[in-house]
Amino acid sequence: MGAGKRAVRVGPQYPDPLAAGHDHGGQVHEAARLRQVEPHAILDASASINPLGPPSSALQALSDLAGLVRHYPDSTHEPVRRALSAALAVPTDHIWCGNGATEVLDQLLYTLRPRRVCIVEPAFSEYGRVAARHGLPIERIAMKPPFSYPADRLDALLAEGDVLVFNNPHNPSGRAYPRSEWESLFWRWAARGVHILVDEAFMDFLPDASRFSALPLATSVDGVTVVRSATKIFALPGLRLGAGIGSPSLVHKITSLRDPWSVNQLAQAAAVAAYKDAAFLQETWQWLEGARAWAEGTWGSHPRIHTFPTTANFMLARWPEAAVASHVAAALWNNGVLVRRLHGSLGLGAEWMRIALRTPEENVRIWRVVQAALDDS
Repeated sequence: MGAGKRAVRVGPQYPDPLAAGHDHGGQVHEAARLRQVEPHAILDASASINPLGPPSSALQALSDLAGLVRHYPDSTHEPVRRALSAALAVPTDHIWCGNGATEVLDQLLYTLRPRRVCIVEPAFSEYGRVAARHGLPIERIAMKPPFSYPADRLDALLAEGDVLVFNNPHNPSGRAYPRSEWESLFWRWAARGVHILVDEAFMDFLPDASRFSALPLATSVDGVTVVRSATKIFALPGLRLGAGIGSPSLVHKITSLRDPWSVNQLAQAAAVAAYKDAAFLQETWQWLEGARAWAEGTWGSHPRIHTFPTTANFMLARWPEAAVASHVAAALWNNGVLVRRLHGSLGLGAEWMRIALRTPEENVRIWRVVQAALDDS
């Protein structure tokens, strides 16, 4: 960040559609209506979706099996569970599926009915929304930069009947926490009667995910459940498929209570093909390595922007002051680019922004707008 403050000329008012009743990225349809353009004219850097996807294998599966929409979907999700089992090295009886990761979270909290949901924030807003829908008390624990997990505070707080939501890699910072840092704590908390819900929505972006994932605990400890998502890695937000990995008894209970038709036929077909596409993951990891290096050399080297090291397909940026962030956001908006403002998240003010990493051409387009806005502020 710069050594001294500069006068900021605030640009056109950023309408910020995400703040108008939304605190989730990806609102391209609302943005398109506000700008009076088609949705494909919006460059969405507010939702962290893999820009290389969907995989061609998934698109081919959709084309081949489109006729299945005349039938009810497979309520057992058996083909998807087998594909997930092979991809994650997890037995099928430890897996259930839902209409996106949010529904999986909803199913889990509805089934567990904990006395309290403990959320370390800043965090994905849906954790609190799902808990509130079920009338569950929420305990919010603030985590400050550089976003080290507050293990001591959690150890003193957590008690029998609690659910702890653990986000790894962390959204919005992109920091990943190696299993060696928290595994012994999870064992202790689970023995205490705490259920740990590990959201690994961005774990597939890590080539060395085995160092970080809680999957080994989810298949051996009754009090640990992992949530995975096909949305981010395979760019399937319009189809929606998420998965939960936990004990067979928990899976059986959840599947006996859930809506059997919530995962549509096309989502299942696309996910089965995508999870078998190892080449697509390799291509994604190669792209992301270059995108992160590029971001470090541009965003990370600018004196008026503070960024944080990320393992995921997005980066967290802090501007010198809120007025600068608003000016930059307005410039991006006027150029048809959506970014994720974070002023509604606990502990983060209006000077914070999350930006998805996109294709090389799109990253350059975004960066040029940012540079021009900073030069004009």
